[in-house]
Amino acid sequence: MILKSAQRNELALAKKAVLRAFGKDPNVTAFGYGFRRRGGRLTDEPAVIASVARKRPPGYLSRGRMLPKTVEVGGRRYGVDVVQAGPFSLAGGALPAAAGRGVSDPISDRFRPARQGCVLVNRGTGEQATFGCLVRDTGSGNTVILTSGHGLGSLAGARPGDRIAQPEDDDDVIGTLLRYNALGKDRVNPTSAALVSVQEKDVDTLVARNLMTPIQQKHPILGIHIANGSDGSSLFARIRPTMREMGVDFWGNESSLICDAIDFNMNVDKVGSHTGYTSSVVVGMGVTPVGLSHLGDSDYLVFDDLVQVDMGFALWRDRGAVVCLGGDGQTRAPLQPFPCRMLTGAEEVTGLPFAGDEELADKFRDGFLGQSKTGRMLTRAFYVNYEELAGRYDQMELTPTEKDHLGALYDRYRQIAQGALSTPNSPGYVVTTEHIADASNALYYLTVEMRPSWLSVEELNAAWELLEIFQRTEGMNRAQLTAMLNDDAVYREVHGILAAVPSIKHLGPLGADE
Repeated sequence: MILKSAQRNELALAKKAVLRAFGKDPNVTAFGYGFRRRGGRLTDEPAVIASVARKRPPGYLSRGRMLPKTVEVGGRRYGVDVVQAGPFSLAGGALPAAAGRGVSDPISDRFRPARQGCVLVNRGTGEQATFGCLVRDTGSGNTVILTSGHGLGSLAGARPGDRIAQPEDDDDVIGTLLRYNALGKDRVNPTSAALVSVQEKDVDTLVARNLMTPIQQKHPILGIHIANGSDGSSLFARIRPTMREMGVDFWGNESSLICDAIDFNMNVDKVGSHTGYTSSVVVGMGVTPVGLSHLGDSDYLVFDDLVQVDMGFALWRDRGAVVCLGGDGQTRAPLQPFPCRMLTGAEEVTGLPFAGDEELADKFRDGFLGQSKTGRMLTRAFYVNYEELAGRYDQMELTPTEKDHLGALYDRYRQIAQGALSTPNSPGYVVTTEHIADASNALYYLTVEMRPSWLSVEELNAAWELLEIFQRTEGMNRAQLTAMLNDDAVYREVHGILAAVPSIKHLGPLGADE
């Protein structure tokens, strides 16, 4: 798929327009452009590509947060294709560990001579990166290693002259940090790169473990990996702006070793020290990541014109790996999905393993709540107010006694939920007097004993009104509960309770959940 020059220019303007309007939305992770996908299949429709941390149905978002379906530039209207990818980070702290690998183990062993794809460690900062490739410093004419700047500590106190080891110990030092490009918070950064001074006898142009063809005319270089998403998707900076920024070249052979014509759905591959060899496809061009920082730094760094690669391509120690044109596009590292903030937050506050319950929570949402209009309304209200709810974890602090009590309830009701959702027609799963008493006692303790500052009086009053509705369900099985939640009178009653709470936003009109 190839975009025409006029389309690229118009899409770049369309991307900027959507970025200006929605760049501060906490769920948005990046904006770029390419071609729309429908039902997992690529179409020939040029579109702005909007990446979000979690893709939700339109009804689960407030109108102010819904991305536009189209955007007009120069009299031409382009679609906006929303995909789930990211959030993106320059560091490893915000990312899940790999649940698997590409076609090789992580590359942490010692290579002499050192090869493309092996691990590099800055002995001064402890930061790790991947050996990208060999280039020539145009100032001195010396051969140097091109790798990631933040990977070798440009944001963590690295200094020229720092000793660079391969793989990691003092006895493994192969060179020194020559320079890196300083990343500014008040400008657009073209790349994040560093150069390592080495002796030519200590390095090689071959790839670690011969996992990939070296850079050559039939396997040209496209860029350098700089950031990765929590879903394993990747952002790389184009190689020519990177080399220009760093003052290096390929000994005058750039025309035969560099591919500038990067396009949507192009197969790319790389060898990195974290995930070994992987191959995926380009899913976005002209990408501007949103909220890209280092180790949770609140001061975000601005990059533009990056290229986005589909999930399963890279993790954080792969930073600095060169991305080339090639591969089958399907050799990917299986990765853990981005965790739910509500569940991870609950785990942090209570010490209970809520983060592992995402599959169970999805079954409850889709298999039970999703089967009734009242359930769908509750689900929509949850997602529309998601950021507000997740943010309240910062205000919560439980005593050891409260955590012990919650632990007992968690063990009991997790088992009940698993059974009821797995065997919905079982007569053994009904609402009992004990269940209602547990809910009443928990709400009483919350209201009278804790009096939490993170819940308003209106919210607590609404909780008591919802408890009264729950008390009517004694003796009901799953089918009866679903029928009750589909009852129009119950739907209106619950809607009225929630609509009276000022802090609950964008509940929607009656009938929106039919």
